[in-house]
Amino acid sequence: MELLEVNALHKSFVQAEQQVPVIRGVDMTLAAGEVVVLLGRSGGGKSTLLNLMAGIETPDSGDIRFQGEPFAELDDRGRTLIRRRRIGVIFQFFNLVPTLTVAENLQLPLQLNRQPLGGRVDAMLEALGLVGLGQRFPEQLSGGEQQRVAIGRALIHSPPLLLADEPTGSLDASSAEQVVKLLIEQVRVGGHGLLLVTHNAELAALGDRTLILEEGRLKGAPERKLS
Repeated sequence: MELLEVNALHKSFVQAEQQVPVIRGVDMTLAAGEVVVLLGRSGGGKSTLLNLMAGIETPDSGDIRFQGEPFAELDDRGRTLIRRRRIGVIFQFFNLVPTLTVAENLQLPLQLNRQPLGGRVDAMLEALGLVGLGQRFPEQLSGGEQQRVAIGRALIHSPPLLLADEPTGSLDASSAEQVVKLLIEQVRVGGHGLLLVTHNAELAALGDRTLILEEGRLKGAPERKLS
C-alpha cells in the first residue's frame, strides 16, 4: 500500500469574481522511505498542492488517500487529527514559537499527541547537531539552526509523512544544502515519506524522483519505478 495516493486532483480559487484553476488533474503516489522533489516556478501552485496533501485545504474534486484512508473526505477535525499525529509539515519561515526555547519547541508535538518525552528531545538535538542549544530561544539562533529545529519538530513524533514547503527558501546556498541533506538523512533513518517542495533545481538530485508542476499539471514520473 502506498503511503500517499493522489488521483485526478483539481483546485481553483476565485479571483476578480472568476474561477482560476491552480491544480488541474494531478495524479501521484508517495511511498514510505521515498523522497520526491516537486519543482515549479514561484506562484505556480506547489504550496497549494502541498496544502491539499496536508489537509489544510480541500480539493474541488479528486481523491487523496493517506495510508489507504480517504483523507480529503474527512471533516476539518478528522483532517486536523491526522495532520497532528501522522504528518510533519516544515515551512519556509520556520514557524517556531518565539516564546518557547528550542527544547520546548521540540516537545510541542509530543505534548499535543500525549506521547512520552523520554529522552527524545536530547536525542533529536544530537541528531540535528544542536547539542547545548536546547535552552536558547529561536531569535538566538541562525537561520540554518532555526530550520534544523523546525525539521526536528516535524520529525520528533515519528509521523509517516513529511511535507516540506520551500524549507530552504530563506537560507543561503550553503545552509540550504546542509539543511536538505540533514532532512533527507533523517527521513532515510526513520523510513518516512517526504515530499520536498522547492524551486531550486539543484536540490532535485538529492531525491529519488523529481516532479515538475507546470500550469497545474505534473510532469515527470507520477509513480516510483519498481525495483
